Amino acid sequence: MISDAQGMYYSGLLWETTGDGSFNDITALNPIYTPGPQDEFYGTVTLCVTAYGLEDCSDATDCLVLTIQKPPVAFAGNSNIVPFPEEGGYTFTTAWAEHTELVQWITTNGMGIFDDENKINPTYQPSFLEIYYEYVTFGMVCSPINPCTVSDESFTNITFTLEGDDASVDINEEIIYFCENDTAIQINANGSYYSSVIWETTGDGYFRHGNSLSPIYVPGIIDSSGVEFTLTVTAVAFPDYQSATDQVIVSKILPPEIIAGTDMTVCGDEPISIETFYAENVDLVYWETSGDGDFTEPNNVITEYIAGQQDLINGYVVLTLYGINNNSICNYENASSSIIITFEWPVITTNILIKI
Repeated sequence: MISDAQGMYYSGLLWETTGDGSFNDITALNPIYTPGPQDEFYGTVTLCVTAYGLEDCSDATDCLVLTIQKPPVAFAGNSNIVPFPEEGGYTFTTAWAEHTELVQWITTNGMGIFDDENKINPTYQPSFLEIYYEYVTFGMVCSPINPCTVSDESFTNITFTLEGDDASVDINEEIIYFCENDTAIQINANGSYYSSVIWETTGDGYFRHGNSLSPIYVPGIIDSSGVEFTLTVTAVAFPDYQSATDQVIVSKILPPEIIAGTDMTVCGDEPISIETFYAENVDLVYWETSGDGDFTEPNNVITEYIAGQQDLINGYVVLTLYGINNNSICNYENASSSIIITFEWPVITTNILIKI
């Protein structure tokens, strides 16, 4: 709620936002503003109120910048199987944290020590007894930044073994599809015996939390044009062992697009040839008419229309081409485009001279 706005000598008020949120009452002096997704993404939004003057008096406008503090997010890293570190310890390289005042690491069953339990990526030196555990559970707790009040926590399991092995990594899908309104893509992979993780792309986007096996990829402009691109993950092995890589193809499912052509004027009732200008990303097309004529090929982008009697009487007809994309992932609406056919008849003028 905007609780500190003050005003006097006005006939009315109007609140406006530069973002995509909403006011519960744009005419109230102290309304409630609900931030939209865009507001939360950028973290700030400007709100302005205009007070309309009485009679011939001038209006007045004032603005404030609303800063949106996001809640903390903790990720303790991906589970892992690692050779027991005689020296140097095990570093939580795949962990990350956001929007937090303080990070606190804990272990629920371990007996080792952290080099710094308040770092995002600390190093842990396990006790030798932990090789006999099925796994050691670690937790990261992230405290909020004022005015947020709720902390976030995340847990991961690490298995320490006496024998090492080559790194392994596997992305859960062979191909990932995304849709027109997807601004980010969640990637999920599994791995073991890795010391760190590296992600690469053949596209023009970027990774968020690219140090983990479950990053978010933000497609670039070229990625979003429909060109396939490849994401590659490398699980970097511990010394004396082999690293591993895996790849996934990412492809955007483009929405159906249709341009039926241009309006035209035709003479008489001869068949009308129609050649569609553009029909992309469609599995099926079909024509419909506003009149009573017929198409020679109603499911083809190139067809002929034979006008009906009512079309000729009306003097025009609207022909609409629909494009259907049957892909169940994006559930796009059908595309459509219309053209208007106007009918004209030849005018015959006769000059008859009658002599009496």
